[in-house]
Amino acid sequence: MPRTELHGAYEREQVEELLGPYFHGGTQWTREDAPDADMPKAKSNPKLQGTWMAVNIDIDRALRGLLKRRELRNEVFLWRYYAEGWTQKEIADTYGVNKSTVSRSLETDVGRIRDAMNEGQRPGQRGASKCLV
Repeated sequence: MPRTELHGAYEREQVEELLGPYFHGGTQWTREDAPDADMPKAKSNPKLQGTWMAVNIDIDRALRGLLKRRELRNEVFLWRYYAEGWTQKEIADTYGVNKSTVSRSLETDVGRIRDAMNEGQRPGQRGASKCLV
């Protein structure tokens, strides 16, 4: 699972890393050649345990708030790219738009999600009430 430190602001790369697992119910994609689940795993750092749930709550609140307020540029492109694994070219060809339009849309929406996560969707922080559904 992605490890995100809660004491700092979310970066764009972290948000992109979180979108795929978020859309798949909190489970990460696994490769076909990945080792079996019962194989020994590396020891985890206890200081980072439990951050996954908090990060998942942050992205959930951010996305729900943005969707409720209709502030995403194109949620369909976001879904196709991060949830279904389509390429930007496949999205552009399917929807009859230029690839640069898809790229700008994804760039804008990921930035909006990152900003919403950093603005304080965690309880007790400024702006938390505006994103709760």
